[in-house]
Amino acid sequence: MYVFFFKQKTAYEIMPSLVGSGYSHQAWLTEDHAWLLHSDEMDEVATGIPMTTRIFDLSDLDAPVEMDPYTSHLPSIDHNLFVFNGLAYQSAYNAGLRILDATDPGTELV
Repeated sequence: MYVFFFKQKTAYEIMPSLVGSGYSHQAWLTEDHAWLLHSDEMDEVATGIPMTTRIFDLSDLDAPVEMDPYTSHLPSIDHNLFVFNGLAYQSAYNAGLRILDATDPGTELV
Protein backbone atom coordinates (compact mmCIF):
# COMPACT_ATOMS: atom_id res chain seq x y z
CA MET A 1 0.00 0.00 0.00
CA TYR A 2 1.25 3.48 -0.79
CA VAL A 3 0.46 6.90 0.62
CA PHE A 4 0.37 9.76 -1.87
CA PHE A 5 1.07 13.27 -0.58
CA PHE A 6 -0.57 15.86 -2.83
CA LYS A 7 0.92 19.34 -2.70
CA GLN A 8 -1.25 20.39 -5.64
CA LYS A 9 -3.63 18.54 -7.92
CA THR A 10 -0.81 17.86 -10.40
CA ALA A 11 2.13 17.58 -8.00
CA TYR A 12 2.41 14.66 -5.60
CA GLU A 13 4.98 12.51 -3.84
CA ILE A 14 4.76 8.81 -3.12
CA MET A 15 5.57 8.40 0.55
CA PRO A 16 7.37 5.36 2.00
CA SER A 17 5.30 2.25 1.33
CA LEU A 18 3.30 0.57 4.05
CA VAL A 19 4.29 -3.05 3.71
CA GLY A 20 2.55 -6.28 4.58
CA SER A 21 -0.71 -5.83 2.75
CA GLY A 22 -2.24 -8.83 1.00
CA TYR A 23 -5.16 -7.10 -0.70
CA SER A 24 -5.48 -3.47 0.23
CA HIS A 25 -9.19 -3.15 -0.28
CA GLN A 26 -9.88 0.10 1.53
CA ALA A 27 -8.52 2.53 4.11
CA TRP A 28 -9.82 5.63 5.85
CA LEU A 29 -8.17 8.55 7.63
CA THR A 30 -9.31 9.69 11.04
CA GLU A 31 -10.87 13.13 11.06
CA ASP A 32 -7.63 14.79 12.20
CA HIS A 33 -5.75 12.97 9.37
CA ALA A 34 -3.21 11.64 11.88
CA TRP A 35 -4.20 7.96 11.63
CA LEU A 36 -5.00 5.56 8.81
CA LEU A 37 -7.24 2.55 9.45
CA HIS A 38 -6.75 -0.15 6.84
CA SER A 39 -8.88 -3.09 5.74
CA ASP A 40 -6.94 -5.93 4.15
CA GLU A 41 -9.34 -8.56 2.85
CA MET A 42 -6.74 -11.28 2.37
CA ASP A 43 -4.90 -11.31 5.71
CA GLU A 44 -7.67 -13.34 7.34
CA VAL A 45 -7.79 -15.79 4.42
CA ALA A 46 -4.02 -16.15 4.06
CA THR A 47 -3.16 -16.53 7.72
CA GLY A 48 -6.38 -17.67 9.42
CA ILE A 49 -6.34 -14.77 11.87
CA PRO A 50 -9.61 -13.19 13.07
CA MET A 51 -10.84 -9.96 11.48
CA THR A 52 -7.95 -7.48 11.73
CA THR A 53 -7.67 -3.74 11.14
CA ARG A 54 -4.20 -2.35 10.54
CA ILE A 55 -3.47 1.05 12.11
CA PHE A 56 -0.87 3.53 10.88
CA ASP A 57 0.37 6.70 12.56
CA LEU A 58 0.71 9.29 9.78
CA SER A 59 1.67 12.24 11.96
CA ASP A 60 5.05 12.23 10.16
CA LEU A 61 4.34 11.52 6.50
CA ASP A 62 8.04 10.94 5.83
CA ALA A 63 8.04 8.06 8.30
CA PRO A 64 4.61 6.42 8.73
CA VAL A 65 4.52 3.95 11.63
CA GLU A 66 2.48 0.77 11.72
CA MET A 67 0.97 0.37 15.18
CA ASP A 68 -0.37 -2.77 16.81
CA PRO A 69 -3.45 -3.85 14.83
CA TYR A 70 -6.97 -4.12 16.15
CA THR A 71 -7.92 -7.78 16.07
CA SER A 72 -11.51 -8.83 16.60
CA HIS A 73 -12.50 -12.20 17.98
CA LEU A 74 -14.65 -12.74 14.87
CA PRO A 75 -13.59 -15.33 12.28
CA SER A 76 -14.64 -13.07 9.42
CA ILE A 77 -13.17 -11.03 6.58
CA ASP A 78 -13.33 -7.26 6.99
CA HIS A 79 -14.69 -5.26 4.11
CA ASN A 80 -15.19 -1.50 4.36
CA LEU A 81 -14.68 0.94 7.18
CA PHE A 82 -15.05 4.67 7.61
CA VAL A 83 -14.62 7.14 10.46
CA PHE A 84 -17.22 9.69 11.53
CA ASN A 85 -17.42 11.65 14.78
CA GLY A 86 -14.65 9.61 16.39
CA LEU A 87 -16.24 6.25 15.61
CA ALA A 88 -14.99 3.67 13.11
CA TYR A 89 -17.81 1.87 11.31
CA GLN A 90 -16.47 -1.47 10.09
CA SER A 91 -18.35 -3.98 8.00
CA ALA A 92 -17.54 -7.64 7.61
CA TYR A 93 -18.67 -10.13 4.99
CA ASN A 94 -20.44 -12.52 7.35
CA ALA A 95 -20.29 -10.73 10.72
CA GLY A 96 -22.28 -7.55 10.14
CA LEU A 97 -21.33 -4.11 11.37
CA ARG A 98 -18.95 -3.22 14.19
CA ILE A 99 -18.73 0.30 15.64
CA LEU A 100 -15.42 1.06 17.34
CA ASP A 101 -14.15 4.04 19.33
CA ALA A 102 -11.49 5.60 17.11
CA THR A 103 -10.72 8.72 19.14
CA ASP A 104 -7.20 7.45 19.89
CA PRO A 105 -6.36 4.57 17.50
CA GLY A 106 -2.74 4.51 18.66
CA THR A 107 -3.91 3.38 22.08
CA GLU A 108 -6.76 1.04 21.26
CA LEU A 109 -9.85 0.59 19.15
CA VAL A 110 -12.74 -0.67 21.28
